[in-house]
Amino acid sequence: MNKINTAQLLDLLRQKQWQEPLCWVRGAIDQPIFLQKMLRDLTARRATFLAEYQGQKSIVKLFYDKQGLRHVRREMRGLELLQQCGIATSKVLEYSVLEDSILLVLSYLENTHTVASEWGFWNDQQKKDCLSSMLQQLAKMYQQGIYHNDLHLDNILTDAKQLYIIDGMDVKCARKVGFLSYRAQLSNLADFFIQFSTLDQELLWTILMEKASQLFAFPEAWVPLLQKKITQKSLYRQRKTQSKAWRECSAFTLGKLGSYKYVAAVEQKESVATMFHHFTQQPETYFEILKHGKANNIFRYQWNERDWVVKQYSAGSWWHGLKHVIKDTHAGLSWQNANRLQSLQILTAKPIAILQKKWGVLQHRDYFVMEYVPGQTLQDYLHSFCDLHEQQQQMIAKVVQTMNALKQNRLCHRDVKSENFQVCGDKLYLLGLDNLRVYPWKLLFTRTFNKDVKRFLKIWRNRPVLQQAFVTAFKEAGLL
Repeated sequence: MNKINTAQLLDLLRQKQWQEPLCWVRGAIDQPIFLQKMLRDLTARRATFLAEYQGQKSIVKLFYDKQGLRHVRREMRGLELLQQCGIATSKVLEYSVLEDSILLVLSYLENTHTVASEWGFWNDQQKKDCLSSMLQQLAKMYQQGIYHNDLHLDNILTDAKQLYIIDGMDVKCARKVGFLSYRAQLSNLADFFIQFSTLDQELLWTILMEKASQLFAFPEAWVPLLQKKITQKSLYRQRKTQSKAWRECSAFTLGKLGSYKYVAAVEQKESVATMFHHFTQQPETYFEILKHGKANNIFRYQWNERDWVVKQYSAGSWWHGLKHVIKDTHAGLSWQNANRLQSLQILTAKPIAILQKKWGVLQHRDYFVMEYVPGQTLQDYLHSFCDLHEQQQQMIAKVVQTMNALKQNRLCHRDVKSENFQVCGDKLYLLGLDNLRVYPWKLLFTRTFNKDVKRFLKIWRNRPVLQQAFVTAFKEAGLL
């Protein structure tokens, strides 16, 4: 195993040349730390490792930015507050101020998994048990005037017996004595709500309605207040997702390919470069044309286990190109909307990359790359049955779930034709996202969303039985 000192380790991190495992030798009298695996890397700020420290498995956090000392103190204070509330969390094993960095060593929680990694495999009862326990943990914090400002499912660990909350950096103490204010409680609960899908939110609502009076100090009319907070938080989260989709972070990487600038999923960076090379050199070998139009072309790209769809957008005229100097291109809208739906857990094709190029005042060809979704359009699927079949009713219910999720997050698709609903097995994917918009103002949203619903129902005018089934399902869900 390679041995390195602190300066060499920091150079590897800053140059993104980390290789595992490594033996980190801090000083002559300090025991070495064996860094086995990098868990997280925030460029130029901090890195988190799975390591062996003094013969036991541990979590090592190395802070190497100017605010490192402040961040470490926040982390330690947050963990102390969680323990003060009787909540299981990691223990601090060492805290050291080094020459150019700060070291924090935390105990490793054996036999635990993040709730995020387990959630998709759980049935409704397991989810209910977890949510019930989580609400009890939140109540413990609120009773002490404390809240966790970043309580997503990756920061909640579970084993067969209990839940653990980690990442104390965002644990705040708003009141030293007494309950957290009800406004702060509702705001924090709304943050917790918006990370779940629409169906899981309904499950959480059911549990919360049962336990609210026992656990929380809410005002009488707390339900509409919480619903309003959830809408506000959802809109804020969508704005954050939109900005994150264009910058270097743990999920995306930026770069150049010739005269094109790109943003790509980190794990697909090399594959995107290969795809672009194929596109410019031998497109007929690797690409199958799915659609050929004046303003855009759609290709299927298959190579080395990659199966993607590439949308090529072109300026239809000089005026069309001039307009997109000021506003986002169709490729840009598709990219940010796909990432938006992914964060809201609304099924859509996974976004892979976007490549853009501008010359002068005109927008030239740009590309949006997404995962290929096999299957058939919603219309073809539903028309394949003679009578109103049970499978049709199940798919109608999935359409209602998708439309309800859009409604809850103030989103309007604005192009609800059958081709933009793709059935793959028992799943329903929403595609064609370049016209999707978010409407913060309720009145404008309601008008536009109602137009979407009416357009959708018109698709089925030749099949009155199906149309009536959709009308009934939409009315029951409050969409009509």
